[in-house]
Amino acid sequence: MWSPSKTLKYLGYFIDKDKAILSIPVERLSKLFDTIIQVELSLENLGKVYVRTVASVIGQIISMSYVIGNVAYIMTKYLSIDVMSACSWKSYIELSVQSKEQLIFWRQNLKCVNFKHFVFDFSCHTIVYSDASGTGYGGYTVENPKNIAHGMWNENDLHHSSTWKELTAVKCVLHSLIDFMRDKRIKWFTDNQNVVSIVHKGSMKPYLQDIAYDTFVTCLKYNVSLEVEWISRAQNEIADYICRIIDTDDWGIAVFRNDIAELPNDLNSYLAIIPDLLAQSKSDNTVKKYFYGFLRWKK
Repeated sequence: MWSPSKTLKYLGYFIDKDKAILSIPVERLSKLFDTIIQVELSLENLGKVYVRTVASVIGQIISMSYVIGNVAYIMTKYLSIDVMSACSWKSYIELSVQSKEQLIFWRQNLKCVNFKHFVFDFSCHTIVYSDASGTGYGGYTVENPKNIAHGMWNENDLHHSSTWKELTAVKCVLHSLIDFMRDKRIKWFTDNQNVVSIVHKGSMKPYLQDIAYDTFVTCLKYNVSLEVEWISRAQNEIADYICRIIDTDDWGIAVFRNDIAELPNDLNSYLAIIPDLLAQSKSDNTVKKYFYGFLRWKK
């Protein structure tokens, strides 16, 4: 006779109503661990591994993504890249250093991420906007617009794709403002749709995967939960403005260098604080509207 129960195995998942969590059953975890050990033993003894065995590891992990989340994708991408390098499904392949690190990650952390709460708090602590242009990148936090990050591309960076630049903007802004983001849930807005997917799931292109992986590791290290969302360019005007700022050391102040040199000594001594004095003389609404203009001038 059937009797009510607060725990249940259903469609490959374990449901616990008391704890309000969904998890992967022990049997599936054990199978994955056994396959990972099989791969590592093959690498230790032969220096290479049967490609189908690696594909099995990837498939098993991704099949758990409903519970463990997008980490299942981004932390199998290097393995997938190595599998794609195989000449046939019957061949053996060598694994990259990054793929070996991903195997270690799953062996050590799978049990730690094996849960999904029925109810999840989707609220965020901080909102960030970032953007990239042909000259540089920029970003800022909404609750404190003075927390901004800005950088210029070097000569080699200029030849990269817009996706690379936008993705690098996320990584660099995250690194620059990490002290304001640690131990927080972050809502991150970008106007590049590819970036949303790559940050969450990684990329099969190694040079983009490297950036996504670096971003993931940074979030892991500083306990940052990052949710990236696409917005239109029109909704990203401030970050767009910041990323287009040209370093004044390059040319911005050079235009006025002769005029500055001819200023009287008394006035020249106040040069550094003129932007602040001007901002203080304006209304709060004006300063708020043209904040980044004053900031650019001050630089």
